[in-house]
Amino acid sequence: MGSVVNMDELSINHFDADWKAEIEALVSYNEKIKYTGEKNYEDYSYKTLRKYTLKYDKNSKKWLVDDAADAKADGSESSAWENKKELKQKNAPVLKWVRSGDKSNI
Repeated sequence: MGSVVNMDELSINHFDADWKAEIEALVSYNEKIKYTGEKNYEDYSYKTLRKYTLKYDKNSKKWLVDDAADAKADGSESSAWENKKELKQKNAPVLKWVRSGDKSNI
């Protein structure tokens, strides 16, 4: 998983005693699924243009995601952004879903 954040779209506002921020990012997900009885994995990787709304939590002193909205992306959107920051998740967790009889576990 990785993201490219459009820093030119960052806005921070203080209204009614709350701090909120809005930011836009091109987010990439790497997903593969292997079905029972199949030799190869199906690639379900995708990219999305996501607009986040963050709210500052005074108690934890952290910005928390308050809302997010997605739009289709082809992956080229960030090439037009002048002020951008690339974020990569190192050692991203690999989730394995295993089905045994009537039970499913992640």
